[in-house]
Amino acid sequence: MLDRVDCLSLDSRYQEALETYLHLDQRIKRVEQDKQNLVEHYQLEPTIHSNWMWDTNGEKIHYGSMEVKVISYVDTCAHYDDLLASLIVRRDSFNEWLKTLTEQSRRILGHGIAPELDQQAMLQVREIEKQVPAKYRF
Repeated sequence: MLDRVDCLSLDSRYQEALETYLHLDQRIKRVEQDKQNLVEHYQLEPTIHSNWMWDTNGEKIHYGSMEVKVISYVDTCAHYDDLLASLIVRRDSFNEWLKTLTEQSRRILGHGIAPELDQQAMLQVREIEKQVPAKYRF
């Protein structure tokens, strides 16, 4: 059983993470939408498909580097894919733990009604965070 000091430090450090884990589906949808917006913007941007554009004042033509734009786009898409993969692993791991709880326990989780249950959930979050590589932490 956790002593009082450990419980307080868990509350302060993992309460926000617990709230995030309880709503990972929404976060995954938001990241997927952000990636889709990036892809649409890239495909619709006329300067992406040509090698010139107007400068910020609209006075003269500026020739940009297509390689930089394409590399940036590909790198950003790869980062979105990595983040999505990480979020899905986290969600699946947390959902596996949630399956061990009763229906009533799942309903009250994160509402402060059952502090010991919230602490168990925060410990589970902590374990998942240890398993996920640092570059995927949020």
